[in-house]
Amino acid sequence: AKLSEHRVQWGISQDEFSDALKYAQSDEAVLTVPRDPDERRKMLRMLVEMMVIDDHLDALELNLFALAAVKLEIPQPELDDLIDDVLGGDDLVMEG
Repeated sequence: AKLSEHRVQWGISQDEFSDALKYAQSDEAVLTVPRDPDERRKMLRMLVEMMVIDDHLDALELNLFALAAVKLEIPQPELDDLIDDVLGGDDLVMEG
């Protein structure tokens, strides 16, 4: 729900938002992995920020994060630091 609330500040219409969600959930969705390590870190940070925007993490989000971390070749200590930095001590609800 909170993600859809942010679409307005990002300048995305409801139709564009719905289309993007449908595409992201489809078998046709493609993620292009940046070659630059700094860009990979930025991408992973954005993923974490999107995952926690509603203060809930579910199994699908965690699986997606794990897959992205492997594909982006981010080492575990760096992942831990990134998660700690994004969460900033916030409490999340784990689901599923």
